[in-house]
Amino acid sequence: MIGLRDIIKNTLGSVDSYAHIDMFAVHLIEITFLEESNKMNVIHNESANPIRYGLTGLTEKQIRAFINDRIKINERWVEDINNTALIDVHKDNMEDIIEAMSYNIALQTLFSFFFYLDAAKDMPDGINEAVEYYFSYWPSVKKKATPENKKAVAVLLTNWSNKITNGRLVA
Repeated sequence: MIGLRDIIKNTLGSVDSYAHIDMFAVHLIEITFLEESNKMNVIHNESANPIRYGLTGLTEKQIRAFINDRIKINERWVEDINNTALIDVHKDNMEDIIEAMSYNIALQTLFSFFFYLDAAKDMPDGINEAVEYYFSYWPSVKKKATPENKKAVAVLLTNWSNKITNGRLVA
């Protein structure tokens, strides 16, 4: 059985020439997914305004803007997304790509990685820095960047990490 951490690691492993990718880059994506998906309790509310997609919690407007303004102008990113997430950024209908953000974990992982890489220019150097990156750069953070919330997210990630054995979440 493959777990979320394995999917993130394998996906980022396919693009490891961008920056030093280590567990802290994986942790940054995990923090984003855990926080934005309500600790993996994703409930898609089609009547919500605006609708948020997948584990990223991004809106259609945010997804569309990042694809058009950042991803489509970087052919290396386009190639990695096309090869890894199995979509075609230039040829697929934008609505289909946005819908894929609901279920395509590789697409969500690459989208998140490229978003942070674009905003921060590098990956974090520790769990606390990963927490700082999340609160500083992610566009739809649901919590304020208070010391208490930052500590809670770091503890959440540490507890999440401690429950993972051989790539599987254990109780």
